Formats: sequence, C-alpha cells, structure tokens
Amino acid sequence: MTTVQEYLNQDKNTDHIYIEGNWYHSMLDGGELDLSDFSNVKKININGINLKPALTKITLKNLTKLEELHLWYTEIKDLNFLNELPNPEKLKVLSIPNNNFSKSDLTIFERFANLSELNISNLSNRGGNQFEGKLTPFLKSISKLDYQNTLIK
Repeated sequence: MTTVQEYLNQDKNTDHIYIEGNWYHSMLDGGELDLSDFSNVKKININGINLKPALTKITLKNLTKLEELHLWYTEIKDLNFLNELPNPEKLKVLSIPNNNFSKSDLTIFERFANLSELNISNLSNRGGNQFEGKLTPFLKSISKLDYQNTLIK
C-alpha cells in the first residue's frame, strides 16, 4: 500500500496539502510524515480518520509560508511539531481537534501571535486531546476559539 508520504512526494512544489477522510485516501498508510521539503506550502489539511495505520508523527521544519494547519484524527501524541515552525507569526489558523495529544497546557499556542482561529476541541468519544488550564488574555483575543470537551476552564 502507498503511504501518505509517498503520495505527497509526487508534488513537493504544491502550496496546499489536502488529505481528506474519503474512500480514495483510505487506501493510504499513515505512519510518519515529513513535510520539510514542501517549502511552498501555505495550507495543510489532513483528516486522518481513515488512514490505517494512523498518522503518528508529522514534521513541519522549513515551512516558512505556512498560514493554515488543519490536522484531524491522528495518533500524534505530542505537540513538538508546532515548535518546528520557523515563522510562527505567519500561522493564522490552527485546527487540531480530535487527535490524541498527551496532557498539555495552553502556553504552546502563545508563540502564534497572529492566530485568528484555534480549534483544539474533542468532538468524538475516542479519547482525544488533553488540554488543560485557563484561558489567557491572548487566547481570549482569538476571534474563533473552540475548546469544547477539554479540561480548559
């Protein structure tokens, strides 16, 4: 079977990565995904609900143009991939609901100074993101914020 990495490597000059949770993409294997060579990417949208095995790691080094990151239904355990972004101020949309991130506070999001949308919610019954803590003034200033079914107060 083809991996997500092999599928995407066919066009490293793209500015948009899109893996939908549909039948066609269900024939792809997840595993680890290294997007370091996709330097033109502005938007990533990955719904891993049908990837078997699931997506377990993503690398975002060298993505200097990234403005939107949508990452749903993965088995990625930590948020270290967010620290790899070389220009965090360019990120405007961060949507990472329904993943399986380990317990984490909200300070990791404060480096994204121009964030207008943040979705860290859990919409399913399969475990999920374990964010906790209190909303900071920075997070309260985000125009579209969704943190339902988390431990955030």
